Amino acid sequence: MAWIKSHSELMTHPKVKRAARALGISVVTMIGHLHALWWWAMEYTPDGLISAYDLDDIAEAAAWEQDPKIFIDALINCGAKDCPGLVDMTENGDLFIHDWEEHCGKEYEKRIKDAERLRAYRTQQKEKRTQSVQRTNDVRNEDEQCTYSVEREREIEKEIHTQDKDPVCVGEAAQAALPPNPQDCPHGEIVSLYHEILPELQRVKDWTADRQAFLRARWRSSPERQSLDWWREYFLSVRNMDWLMGRREGRDGRPFYATLEWLVRPQNFNKIIEGFYLDRGSKTGPPGTHSTKQLEDIPTSYEEAVAMSERKKQGDFIDAEFHSLGGDVT
Repeated sequence: MAWIKSHSELMTHPKVKRAARALGISVVTMIGHLHALWWWAMEYTPDGLISAYDLDDIAEAAAWEQDPKIFIDALINCGAKDCPGLVDMTENGDLFIHDWEEHCGKEYEKRIKDAERLRAYRTQQKEKRTQSVQRTNDVRNEDEQCTYSVEREREIEKEIHTQDKDPVCVGEAAQAALPPNPQDCPHGEIVSLYHEILPELQRVKDWTADRQAFLRARWRSSPERQSLDWWREYFLSVRNMDWLMGRREGRDGRPFYATLEWLVRPQNFNKIIEGFYLDRGSKTGPPGTHSTKQLEDIPTSYEEAVAMSERKKQGDFIDAEFHSLGGDVT
């Protein structure tokens, strides 16, 4: 099972008290709802992004049985003036548990490291067994041939606990450390496709474990997505979305450039698949609808990409001016 830190100051924390007042419940009950939400997040959204789920799911996770929106609003608005609450809302509507990285990020990283360490240990033991079989022709009984016996799992978990005395969920680490699927996510090839097709966007310098988890989840979500051709089409669809390519100004007057991590986060990924970011009237579509001509239009360098982007911006400006004068570009 997962575990989280629980600070004694929660009983007197102003945010907790404001949220409790807004919901008409006691502070003790509020703390119970918060812990239920945090425990659930450790299991199902370890990056703290709770808006990947519906409001009903979030409320149910927190054991809140009344209106989910009222509960979420109380968590967002319980901060002091101009200060964040217990849940942060970004400009695009994403919901994050406030300071999740500070309080639970290290625990999440520890669980990933435990899984990697367990996987390495198993690989080492497997190599030793292989060498042993080569040296002897003795017949072993069925119990000895069992690669992952219950007793052996306990020995491995005990060794990990010995190496690191902090409380960790080794049982879950063992689950994550099962032998990889032969068709598992080819991170390197997909990152290379991203660089090749979207050179205007920020290059990946450090493909961390958290980012790998996002991409791996998208890869495994559907058999059709377990293909580099599908991901090529996916990145081609992004090329036609001006909002993601820095060709449109945002609310702050500055262009937005998507990153690979942003493109594979669940909520953003689904919107891209559904064509949410396409300009109205666009004839292009989601993955699987792109032509060879579009492949030929991909810039071969960052400099060429910038030049193409500027030409498109200038073309859009001229079209807009022409329409304002009553012209017809067709």
